[in-house]
Amino acid sequence: SIRGQRVVVLRSESEIAAPTASLLVRASAPCSALTAGVVNAARCDFPAGSFSVESLGGFLQESVSGRRSPPLWARLVSECSRAAESGFAEVRALVVCTEAQSVDTTPDAVGLAAHAMHRRSGVVPYISSVTFGPQTSERMAAVSEICAWAGGHSFNVSDPSTMQPTVQGLSAYLFNSQVQTKDFHERRLFYAQKQSLGTCFLPLPKLVECSGSSSPSAVSPASARARCLADVVRNGSGIAFDGTVPSESMLTVLSDVTLALPRRWGRSLRCWRERRELRDVVFGEPGGLGLELDEPRPAEGAPPEERIWRLRATHPPASALKMKEGSKLLAINHSRVHEHTPRSEIARRVAVRPVSLTFENPRTNSSADAHAGSAGNFARVVAEVVVGELREGLPPLKKDAPPLSTLSTRVAAAAAAVSGCARGGASGGATAVQRLQAAKVVEGVAAWGISAGAGVLPAWVDRLPETLLYATRLREAAAAAPARLHPLAQEPSALYQALMFCGDLGALARVGVASSSLRHLILYEALALASGGGSGGSCEEKRRASATSSPQHRLFQWVLRWGPGPLAGQRLPFWRWALRSGSGGAAASIEADRF
Repeated sequence: SIRGQRVVVLRSESEIAAPTASLLVRASAPCSALTAGVVNAARCDFPAGSFSVESLGGFLQESVSGRRSPPLWARLVSECSRAAESGFAEVRALVVCTEAQSVDTTPDAVGLAAHAMHRRSGVVPYISSVTFGPQTSERMAAVSEICAWAGGHSFNVSDPSTMQPTVQGLSAYLFNSQVQTKDFHERRLFYAQKQSLGTCFLPLPKLVECSGSSSPSAVSPASARARCLADVVRNGSGIAFDGTVPSESMLTVLSDVTLALPRRWGRSLRCWRERRELRDVVFGEPGGLGLELDEPRPAEGAPPEERIWRLRATHPPASALKMKEGSKLLAINHSRVHEHTPRSEIARRVAVRPVSLTFENPRTNSSADAHAGSAGNFARVVAEVVVGELREGLPPLKKDAPPLSTLSTRVAAAAAAVSGCARGGASGGATAVQRLQAAKVVEGVAAWGISAGAGVLPAWVDRLPETLLYATRLREAAAAAPARLHPLAQEPSALYQALMFCGDLGALARVGVASSSLRHLILYEALALASGGGSGGSCEEKRRASATSSPQHRLFQWVLRWGPGPLAGQRLPFWRWALRSGSGGAAASIEADRF
């Protein structure tokens, strides 16, 4: 009967590691063309009447140019959403597990998958599973739980003698066209009764009520798309995202200390995490690590800072890393370290080479909450997704190919432009570049002052676009009382030099909202417009090019590059303002006072 149905085969490959951030990366929506090609190559669609065992065998034996196949549950959720949009009211899924240590069969991953399918897939599939080889009781219980929840069966093939009964059971139930929806719904109703009694292994969402509704509850595709994965994790399964424990993709980059060109960004990633008080150290040589750790005190009533493994002192070779004493040991490779982790377990884990240890630096009062909360969590999620997508979908970086070749060309051109200023000078090349860029910024507003105007008003007042709401009011006020115009607004070049001398990003925002004239000189067209955000066409492209090259935009670029940057509490609101999609001009400048 399967030959007369539409069959979609998804080839998946999971990570063999504890489920940490890996549950949220390598998702079903790739962000690069190469990753999308890998996802499409791992999917085989047989229209109704075209399924054949030979074609399926050839597809499963193919290799996708050395790249890993996408994970299981994210692809299944995406496929169910696609089936719901195509008008299919029923989806039957068979999950074949061949890896005993797969992340996809852990209770956390199964719980997350059930909540994601219930909230996002549009139609919840009837899932049956076949696992091969010995499995732990916890993983077998988790797989059996999601199959019973979805209305299917679970089978385990531990030896060849159990293969025939498994095939007969699947033929009689999952692949039998005589089995109707009410038969699957009956199993879901039975599981709902177990949920009402509180005897289930996992806290899964309710698909049907114990009263026995006529059909399973489903989520429309429109409402399913409106719910994001963060809501599933936060409100559904209750699994907290732990960004301190790196995923497999993140750990691969963090463990690379060779500084080879294909992985040159490993050092920058470690610096990025260190700015967020996470110190990742890697040991590749055999022998002792030179770390002295204080065991936690799990006694009742002990303060939280004493119920964690802490770094007491360092000796060679660890002393060369300049680690801070009192740092908290959070993870060893993929494994979380907590107050109940025994010393013997830590010794066993650090005996493997290479080994990566994640510490949390002691936090001061000023930085205690700088990277906590939703903002810090969002940054770690984005880092995990970006690293996972780059490793999965992009080729290794090459020195003679973009983007490294483009970067090298621009660096060489900049070095040649300032070689005369930096040669033999006391200030050095960096200062020469800084001065050269500052001169270009001031040059852009040199023609805006009173000296360049036709009368007593600055030239920029006469050039105000008529489309601005405040253009007429500002022009009339300046003409009526020129002396009331701010002195720095009369000579914008002096204003820009003073702001660059301060070098404070917050000062730009505060001065920019002081008056209408300063708002126009500092914040108007400070944002690069997103193409396609307006009416589109060549006019929009010209306007975007004008905003990108405007003096206001270059002023912000200069302060961001050479200044201290935004404070910890200003980073998230600043980038929200700076990355406003489709906003520009005066409308965007009004929002600048928020940071």
